Amino acid sequence: MIYKNPIDKKDIETFVENAKRLNKAVALAGINKMGCNFDDEILEEYFMIANQHVHVLDEFNNFMEEEIYQMMVATTEDQDELILENTTTLKVARWWNRACDIIPCNGGKDIGIQKILDYFNFNKEEATAFGDGGNDISMLKYVGTVVAMGNAKDNVKAIADYITDSVQEDGIVSALKHFEIIYKKTAVFLLSFYVCSILFLFCSLQSLLKHKVLALDHIGPFPLYKYLNQLSYFLIQHNI
Repeated sequence: MIYKNPIDKKDIETFVENAKRLNKAVALAGINKMGCNFDDEILEEYFMIANQHVHVLDEFNNFMEEEIYQMMVATTEDQDELILENTTTLKVARWWNRACDIIPCNGGKDIGIQKILDYFNFNKEEATAFGDGGNDISMLKYVGTVVAMGNAKDNVKAIADYITDSVQEDGIVSALKHFEIIYKKTAVFLLSFYVCSILFLFCSLQSLLKHKVLALDHIGPFPLYKYLNQLSYFLIQHNI
């Protein structure tokens, strides 16, 4: 593991109690599992956006004692202050108006990229990031080249160097072709990295990438299968 930044356990307990007062379930994400304390229809809908399911854990209280890297709760923006009451190390990361992610104040996608770049001795000008939601902005502002998905929010498109097609229209592949990163017979090396309750895909393509690092945002709270599937399908289809 390159870097880890678990959430303060005392703040987890406080946050869960705050959510209970609002009759909101909390989903916790550790290294190897995730789950919530009780059923919540909106929270389930939140996970379904990323084709995920959230399961109620009988051992939820014990799970709270493990290293937790992200929490999810079905609250709206006007409830942020209530849900964070009496916590000192948490912040909201929101990409949907009916639910949000909770991460450490000193965490985020930009921090994840920073740690990866430091580890592999790249600078941020050599990094490219893909994103579509408001919670991607810190990541996008950190890197040298910003690519917004076609389905991205307006505030994401506003800071983009390039706007590609949507996820459903193979936007990742389109952008990789636009920047001449994908060629036939190119050797592709993929490294996935999950930190601060999020997953980034960094793709190092040796000389054709000209020493650039590629960071792909995930859709929803868990791994970016859609993006990876797009790239994998393209490589297989073209015998790369």
